[in-house]
Amino acid sequence: MKKKLISSGILFSTMGLVSYAEKIEETYVVKKNDNLYEISKKLNVDIEHLIKENNIKNPNLIYPNKKLRYFKENELEPKSKIGEYKVKRNDTLYKISKKLNVDLNSILELNNIKNPNLIYSGQIIKVPLTTKILKVEMTPNSYLEIYYKGEVVGYKTSDEKSIVNINGDKISLDENLKLKLYKEGGDVIEKEVIQNEKEINFISFIDKNDNNKLDPEDELITDGSYKIDNEEINISEFGKTLIPNLKFEKSYDIILNSPERNIVNKKVTVTVDNEEMYLPIKNENISVNGKITLESKSIFKRNKYKSEELLIRIKNSSGAELLLLPVDTEGNFYIEELPKGEYYYEIEVITPTQIKTLEKNKKLDIVEGRVNIHLKY
Repeated sequence: MKKKLISSGILFSTMGLVSYAEKIEETYVVKKNDNLYEISKKLNVDIEHLIKENNIKNPNLIYPNKKLRYFKENELEPKSKIGEYKVKRNDTLYKISKKLNVDLNSILELNNIKNPNLIYSGQIIKVPLTTKILKVEMTPNSYLEIYYKGEVVGYKTSDEKSIVNINGDKISLDENLKLKLYKEGGDVIEKEVIQNEKEINFISFIDKNDNNKLDPEDELITDGSYKIDNEEINISEFGKTLIPNLKFEKSYDIILNSPERNIVNKKVTVTVDNEEMYLPIKNENISVNGKITLESKSIFKRNKYKSEELLIRIKNSSGAELLLLPVDTEGNFYIEELPKGEYYYEIEVITPTQIKTLEKNKKLDIVEGRVNIHLKY
């Protein structure tokens, strides 16, 4: 979700400082127990990219030996300079590589690190410095200068390409750039750009293994919405949702709603420390054996209805239908998997001439693996 900021002749279409790159086509062969989201992490490509390039209809359904086409970015300018980074408390090499936008393997090689999980606060590590760019569009017949700490680090005229190389190797997030635009006629416009906000991808899932990691057995949440700072954002149908304008190292209270999972206003507090944030949701799904009785007896003892004629509908707390289930000759029905919570049900009977509702919008609390419904009819 890109935003354009308009200011008297300067149009900023991308505010981040990034590496300029070209794309190279590659192929990945799906292995047993792979899932698309783990593959995207392994290849360091967006899940939407894999889905689009391979025309995948269901991101949860892939099979071994399937060949996936994807594009990797190859930097046009070599990382010729080396800088230093002081490890902070709770840092990991993975977090550092994401924060500085550098390759993790490059950090390992530069520092001859054998165990990537063993670093300590205050440690000085070498990091490759990437060439930074600012993408900016300007009004015709104008000239732009980019300042960092009083020094000109980049410039362009309006007839040049929109990519501006930034010469300040140490410029990173949370630091300021000043832009000075000289317009035809002598007008001068100044603007400050604070590089402290990024676009973060959120991936929420039902954590069936209760290990706070996305495993093949887990189920992605692909419906509903996130509410962050009073802004509501719909969850992507692919499970990976882009959230703009979040700050690194800042904590956010997120309100998650998912009608399909019957999740209502679930509060999750996260600290943004990665461009991909995984939100594990505790697995509260259970299997349910249900029983419908009439005056303490099975409804079918009276032989009034046949088994295929009785149905039960299960709805979530918002009234959206989740399940339509048959009831057997003893009044039993079975729900394979459903999150604990509050639901509503309807019981219907199908006769040769009509569908008749016996019970409508009755509350049903799912807290354990067995429920009994007493039908008054």
